[in-house]
Amino acid sequence: MNPDRRRPSGPIGPLGRRLERGLTLAEILVVSAVVATSVGGLTMVLVDAGGRVWTRTDGQLTTLSHAQSALDRLTQDLYTARQPVTCSAGGSLSFTKLVRNAATQQLIAGPVVTYSCVGCSSTAPGTLTKVEGTGAPQVMASGLTGFTSTCLSEGLVRITLTSRVNTGQGAFTPTCDPSAWTNPCYTLESQVWVRNPGGS
Repeated sequence: MNPDRRRPSGPIGPLGRRLERGLTLAEILVVSAVVATSVGGLTMVLVDAGGRVWTRTDGQLTTLSHAQSALDRLTQDLYTARQPVTCSAGGSLSFTKLVRNAATQQLIAGPVVTYSCVGCSSTAPGTLTKVEGTGAPQVMASGLTGFTSTCLSEGLVRITLTSRVNTGQGAFTPTCDPSAWTNPCYTLESQVWVRNPGGS
């Protein structure tokens, strides 16, 4: 055996075996605390991000579903309308609805139907309402920031609804940006040809 070979240092046990130093309880507790804090912080970040995504997606689906439903109902009403249709630059649409006479089965002029956006602006959401005849206003959709109706030639009507999703983060801005994280807006559009020239 080479006498110059260095022996490992350290305490020797009772049986002549060399003892190796391990981790103390304090060191293990410190490492555990650091790991727990890191995992807890990461979990909180993930939960917060997931909550924001859920709020945004849920708001998008709800707002767009209501707006699409209102647009479909408005389009259906226009199919039963009689020309002329009155389009207002202020965001309203009026027309006479045709109804079928029960005795003669002929189409006759019915009540005047008016769609308008109440409280709609580029920086605050409003509601699309429908008034049929002398009845009370019916709320068709909420969360709308714009409603435009354009009467084109030969009974063609273009309808545009702009809906703004309220995510609860930040104020509404006048600029419409569908890719914006806070309060994005979406535009729904439809064109309807009013085929009925008139009723008796």
